[in-house]
Amino acid sequence: SYAASSKRPLVVVENSGAHLGELRRAAPSAHFVSFTDDEVDASKGKGHAEHRAIRRALPALQRCRRIVKITGRYFVEGLDAVLDTVDADIVVQSTPSPWSLGDGVLRSEVIGFDASLLDALLGGQDESRGRPAERALFEGVQKLERAGR
Repeated sequence: SYAASSKRPLVVVENSGAHLGELRRAAPSAHFVSFTDDEVDASKGKGHAEHRAIRRALPALQRCRRIVKITGRYFVEGLDAVLDTVDADIVVQSTPSPWSLGDGVLRSEVIGFDASLLDALLGGQDESRGRPAERALFEGVQKLERAGR
């Protein structure tokens, strides 16, 4: 398993309160942060809940300078090798799809970033106001670029 072979710490963050017994047995070296978020506003979209989940997991991530958020249904083959070649504050794998937004905003299934940039990149998401996770990320990156980061 990736958890057993990776030289990096693996933190699995799950915010639905689902039973993770099988996954815990499959990845005994991983750290699990599992909880039910009863305060999340579903109208703000799944990205809002993911941002809240990562914020909740920050104590478990303190030893990590960088965070890689991978959408739950994805597996990145050779992730350690990819990360060994990356020297950037933000890395985004984006896929054009029928659901891509205008203005260059694409779906983002894998996002890697310096942990200190969490709120700048994923904060303020609200799908009910037309600001889904992808737009927040896109605008966050543009703002950081303008600031010289």
